[in-house]
Amino acid sequence: TLFRSTYCGWQIAYILWGYLILHVVQCLIGMAIMYIFVVPITENRTLQMLKGVGIAVLSIAVVVALVMMQNVIAYAFFLQPKMSPEDQKKPLALNNRKGFHNFNYFFFFYNVILGLGACLFRLFCSFFLGTWLIARIDRTIMQKGYEAADLGYKAWIGALFVDHYHTNPVLLGFCHILLTKGNAKNDYRTSDNYFFQASADPRSSSKAKTRWFLMYTLLKNPRLIMLRKAKGDNALDSRATQQRIIQASVLTAEMKHKQEAPREVDSVLRTEDGFTNTDASSVAWLITPD
Repeated sequence: TLFRSTYCGWQIAYILWGYLILHVVQCLIGMAIMYIFVVPITENRTLQMLKGVGIAVLSIAVVVALVMMQNVIAYAFFLQPKMSPEDQKKPLALNNRKGFHNFNYFFFFYNVILGLGACLFRLFCSFFLGTWLIARIDRTIMQKGYEAADLGYKAWIGALFVDHYHTNPVLLGFCHILLTKGNAKNDYRTSDNYFFQASADPRSSSKAKTRWFLMYTLLKNPRLIMLRKAKGDNALDSRATQQRIIQASVLTAEMKHKQEAPREVDSVLRTEDGFTNTDASSVAWLITPD
């Protein structure tokens, strides 16, 4: 929450610093280009300038060529062949370890020199990307594992968490449904004709509703009859257990027969609650524990 409160102000401050730092870096780059290319040309030192540029370009080309050559040789001669013709790449397994170790030893000194240039290139890229992305606090300029040292990035993450928990569409929809139903219920109770409508409605106890739902559930799922708890602390005896097994088997067979047999619209009679009319005495044993 603390970093969420500082997000807006820090974003503006980072944008201002980024604007200033980018202009300074661009001025330094422009000055470097001027002293490397423009000044030698104006002082009639063009050949000397081109010679230095050629040496730099040749050095970079040699470095890139050595790196690509090592990759090509390692892929062509030291990796095992493909396991299947459909594979796009070779497996990462050595085919000739002795030759690979000799290859590494031969290029060891070259790789030391290449590493010096690669380190400088890494530093240059870090400096360039750091200055270019200094105003974007949604991207950390620290290495992986050190993101906590970037306070701007932590402010951005804090803002994301706060917005996620307070503007979650699922949570907002759920709260909206609860408030809508609660307000509708309160408006109905505060209306003038609520007393007359409530007195005319039939009353039903929670116990009766529970037993009705229990009977309907057991009718739809006869296998649950065997999982019902017995009345009292004593377990069911063998006779009661056998009776339950028979009743559950009969109900299961009836349900399967009703699902497989075609049903006519006129033969289905439903009550006001939407359930099939059934004789209460035939299913009374379902809701009565043994």
